[in-house]
Amino acid sequence: MAHERGEDIDESLDARIAWLEAFEELKRLKARYFRYVDTHDWTGLRALFTDDCEFGGDNLREVTGPDDFVNRVQAWILPGTSVHRGADPVLTIRSRGTASGVWPMYDRVEIERPGGSRGWEGYGYYHETYRRGADDMWRIAAWRLERLNVWPLR
Repeated sequence: MAHERGEDIDESLDARIAWLEAFEELKRLKARYFRYVDTHDWTGLRALFTDDCEFGGDNLREVTGPDDFVNRVQAWILPGTSVHRGADPVLTIRSRGTASGVWPMYDRVEIERPGGSRGWEGYGYYHETYRRGADDMWRIAAWRLERLNVWPLR
Protein backbone atom coordinates (compact mmCIF):
# COMPACT_ATOMS: atom_id res chain seq x y z
CA MET A 1 0.00 0.00 0.00
CA ALA A 2 1.64 3.23 -1.14
CA HIS A 3 1.33 6.42 0.86
CA GLU A 4 2.98 9.80 1.22
CA ARG A 5 3.11 12.39 3.94
CA GLY A 6 3.37 16.13 3.49
CA GLU A 7 6.68 17.96 3.86
CA ASP A 8 6.13 19.36 7.35
CA ILE A 9 5.83 16.01 9.08
CA ASP A 10 4.86 16.01 12.73
CA GLU A 11 6.28 12.76 14.08
CA SER A 12 4.37 12.78 17.38
CA LEU A 13 2.32 9.70 18.17
CA ASP A 14 -0.93 11.72 18.01
CA ALA A 15 -0.01 13.09 14.58
CA ARG A 16 0.92 9.65 13.25
CA ILE A 17 -2.35 8.17 14.51
CA ALA A 18 -4.33 11.04 12.95
CA TRP A 19 -2.52 10.45 9.65
CA LEU A 20 -3.31 6.72 9.73
CA GLU A 21 -6.94 7.43 10.54
CA ALA A 22 -7.22 9.87 7.64
CA PHE A 23 -5.57 7.35 5.31
CA GLU A 24 -8.10 4.66 6.29
CA GLU A 25 -11.04 7.07 6.04
CA LEU A 26 -10.01 7.99 2.48
CA LYS A 27 -9.76 4.34 1.49
CA ARG A 28 -13.26 3.74 2.86
CA LEU A 29 -14.53 6.82 0.98
CA LYS A 30 -13.30 5.36 -2.31
CA ALA A 31 -14.66 1.90 -1.45
CA ARG A 32 -18.09 3.50 -0.97
CA TYR A 33 -17.72 5.25 -4.34
CA PHE A 34 -17.16 1.91 -6.10
CA ARG A 35 -19.99 0.19 -4.22
CA TYR A 36 -22.50 3.01 -4.76
CA VAL A 37 -21.85 3.11 -8.51
CA ASP A 38 -22.17 -0.68 -8.84
CA THR A 39 -25.29 -0.93 -6.64
CA HIS A 40 -26.90 2.15 -8.22
CA ASP A 41 -27.11 4.04 -4.91
CA TRP A 42 -27.26 7.49 -6.47
CA THR A 43 -28.07 9.33 -3.24
CA GLY A 44 -25.10 7.70 -1.52
CA LEU A 45 -22.85 8.48 -4.49
CA ARG A 46 -23.86 12.16 -4.54
CA ALA A 47 -23.09 12.48 -0.82
CA LEU A 48 -19.44 11.56 -1.44
CA PHE A 49 -18.71 14.84 -3.28
CA THR A 50 -18.33 18.42 -2.11
CA ASP A 51 -20.96 20.74 -3.58
CA ASP A 52 -18.22 22.53 -5.57
CA CYS A 53 -16.47 19.36 -6.78
CA GLU A 54 -14.75 19.69 -10.16
CA PHE A 55 -14.81 16.83 -12.66
CA GLY A 56 -12.55 16.02 -15.59
CA GLY A 57 -11.37 13.25 -17.85
CA ASP A 58 -13.10 11.01 -20.34
CA ASN A 59 -16.45 12.42 -21.53
CA LEU A 60 -16.59 14.84 -18.62
CA ARG A 61 -15.41 18.16 -20.03
CA GLU A 62 -18.80 19.78 -19.59
CA VAL A 63 -19.92 18.34 -16.24
CA THR A 64 -21.31 21.19 -14.17
CA GLY A 65 -21.11 19.64 -10.72
CA PRO A 66 -21.87 16.58 -8.61
CA ASP A 67 -25.56 16.34 -9.51
CA ASP A 68 -24.74 16.44 -13.23
CA PHE A 69 -21.98 13.85 -12.70
CA VAL A 70 -24.31 11.42 -10.90
CA ASN A 71 -26.94 11.87 -13.65
CA ARG A 72 -24.36 11.08 -16.32
CA VAL A 73 -23.13 7.97 -14.50
CA GLN A 74 -26.74 6.76 -14.33
CA ALA A 75 -27.21 7.34 -18.05
CA TRP A 76 -23.97 5.48 -18.90
CA ILE A 77 -24.62 2.32 -16.91
CA LEU A 78 -28.37 1.90 -16.47
CA PRO A 79 -30.01 -0.53 -16.85
CA GLY A 80 -26.76 -2.48 -16.98
CA THR A 81 -24.45 -3.95 -14.41
CA SER A 82 -20.96 -2.82 -13.54
CA VAL A 83 -17.94 -3.64 -11.47
CA HIS A 84 -15.44 -0.97 -10.47
CA ARG A 85 -12.21 -1.73 -8.64
CA GLY A 86 -9.35 0.33 -7.29
CA ALA A 87 -6.36 -0.70 -5.23
CA ASP A 88 -2.94 0.42 -4.06
CA PRO A 89 -3.68 4.14 -3.81
CA VAL A 90 -0.97 6.73 -3.45
CA LEU A 91 -2.53 9.09 -0.90
CA THR A 92 -1.01 12.33 0.34
CA ILE A 93 -2.47 13.81 3.52
CA ARG A 94 -1.66 17.50 3.13
CA SER A 95 -3.29 18.77 6.32
CA ARG A 96 -5.97 17.75 8.78
CA GLY A 97 -8.58 18.74 6.20
CA THR A 98 -7.02 18.27 2.74
CA ALA A 99 -5.55 15.34 0.84
CA SER A 100 -4.98 14.01 -2.66
CA GLY A 101 -4.79 10.59 -4.20
CA VAL A 102 -4.16 8.53 -7.30
CA TRP A 103 -6.01 5.23 -7.62
CA PRO A 104 -5.29 2.57 -10.25
CA MET A 105 -8.70 1.47 -11.52
CA TYR A 106 -10.46 -1.23 -13.52
CA ASP A 107 -14.07 -1.22 -14.64
CA ARG A 108 -16.42 -3.38 -16.63
CA VAL A 109 -19.87 -2.21 -17.63
CA GLU A 110 -22.30 -4.59 -19.33
CA ILE A 111 -25.29 -2.93 -20.96
CA GLU A 112 -27.25 -3.52 -24.14
CA ARG A 113 -27.23 -0.44 -26.39
CA PRO A 114 -28.77 0.19 -29.81
CA GLY A 115 -26.40 -0.86 -32.56
CA GLY A 116 -25.13 -3.94 -30.75
CA SER A 117 -22.80 -2.37 -28.19
CA ARG A 118 -22.71 -4.45 -25.00
CA GLY A 119 -20.63 -2.11 -22.86
CA TRP A 120 -16.93 -1.76 -22.15
CA GLU A 121 -14.01 -2.84 -20.05
CA GLY A 122 -11.06 -0.63 -19.20
CA TYR A 123 -8.41 0.55 -16.84
CA GLY A 124 -6.58 3.69 -15.87
CA TYR A 125 -6.25 6.08 -12.93
CA TYR A 126 -8.49 8.23 -10.79
CA HIS A 127 -6.81 11.49 -9.73
CA GLU A 128 -8.64 13.05 -6.80
CA THR A 129 -8.40 15.71 -4.15
CA TYR A 130 -10.28 15.48 -0.88
CA ARG A 131 -11.57 17.93 1.67
CA ARG A 132 -12.91 17.31 5.17
CA GLY A 133 -16.29 18.96 5.74
CA ALA A 134 -17.72 20.76 8.75
CA ASP A 135 -19.22 17.38 9.75
CA ASP A 136 -15.63 15.97 9.87
CA MET A 137 -16.32 13.65 6.89
CA TRP A 138 -13.96 13.43 3.93
CA ARG A 139 -15.45 14.15 0.52
CA ILE A 140 -14.11 14.20 -3.02
CA ALA A 141 -13.42 17.83 -4.03
CA ALA A 142 -11.91 17.14 -7.47
CA TRP A 143 -12.24 14.00 -9.59
CA ARG A 144 -10.52 13.18 -12.87
CA LEU A 145 -10.42 9.87 -14.74
CA GLU A 146 -7.39 9.12 -16.90
CA ARG A 147 -8.15 6.04 -18.98
CA LEU A 148 -5.22 4.13 -20.40
CA ASN A 149 -7.28 1.58 -22.31
CA VAL A 150 -10.92 0.83 -23.06
CA TRP A 151 -12.24 -2.19 -24.97
CA PRO A 152 -15.81 -2.43 -26.25
CA LEU A 153 -17.65 -5.60 -25.28
CA ARG A 154 -19.06 -7.46 -28.26
